[in-house]
Amino acid sequence: MQALAAHGMGPKWLAWVDKKGRPVWPIVIQMMFGLLAFINEAATGSTVFTWLLSLTGLSSFFVSGGL
Repeated sequence: MQALAAHGMGPKWLAWVDKKGRPVWPIVIQMMFGLLAFINEAATGSTVFTWLLSLTGLSSFFVSGGL
C-alpha cells in the first residue's frame, strides 16, 4: 500500500512513514483486517461476520444508487 501511494497510485496519506521508516497507516489497516479475522474465531463470530457482510452490501447498494 505504501509503495503504491509513493508512486501516485494510491491515497497520499498512505505514503507517510515515521522517523524510523515504518509506513504507519498501512500497518494500522493491516492490523484492523487481522482483528476481523480474530472476530470470526469468537463464539459469536458468525453473527458479527453476517452483520459486517450486510453493512458492506448495503453500502455498495447506496453507492451504486448514487452514481
